Amino acid sequence: MKIFGHPVHAMLVHFPSALFPMEFLYYGIFYYFGNPTFAYAAFFSISTGVIFGWLALTSGLFDLMTIDRANKKVLKTALLHALLNTIVLICYTLLLVSELQHYPHYKEAGLAILIIKGILIFILAGGNFLGGKLVFNYNIGTKQQHTHE
Repeated sequence: MKIFGHPVHAMLVHFPSALFPMEFLYYGIFYYFGNPTFAYAAFFSISTGVIFGWLALTSGLFDLMTIDRANKKVLKTALLHALLNTIVLICYTLLLVSELQHYPHYKEAGLAILIIKGILIFILAGGNFLGGKLVFNYNIGTKQQHTHE
């Protein structure tokens, strides 16, 4: 999927890829120091990350449909990339919904939630690695897409 010749998915993925780790950092600072300013920063990071995450997922589905089904290696990589990042996005969406129930007040930060968010960031890094492999090794979402591997 392209707008004015530019790949939409590649433009959108950087927002959740940056905002979710920042949210983890802000939430960790909030957990450690209890400063509500960092709770607000975490909330706005997760909110924006989730919105752009769903936009990136939607545009990524269009790129997925362009992959030659005969190219099993690329298709397998793309499906694993999509699965990992979708799991992260669904989990962050559920965390956001939980936080929205208390907005504009924030409940005390919990260690279990911080650990879960750390695991999600780790999964996100793996999914993003596979996404980079799709772009740099197989040219998915670019003008010169490989048809066979």
